[in-house]
Amino acid sequence: MRQCANVTAQWRYYLSSHPANHQQLPDYIHNHWGVENKLHWVLDVHLKEDDDRKAERQSAKAFAILKRMSLNIIRSKDG
Repeated sequence: MRQCANVTAQWRYYLSSHPANHQQLPDYIHNHWGVENKLHWVLDVHLKEDDDRKAERQSAKAFAILKRMSLNIIRSKDG
């Protein structure tokens, strides 16, 4: 007798301007979370970007660019 693997389900809720039955909606969601997990999560968790409270707009932009550059350098040396 063959054993079946356990089946699990997870629910996710999204806000979108696309209708729920839009054929490419799963691809849009997948791509969004790919960017979120590869870039924004790393910037927030490791570089504390969400905690950054620079008042002057130009310095905030400059630091954001520096953080992304440093992340790209690290990733280029890692692989």
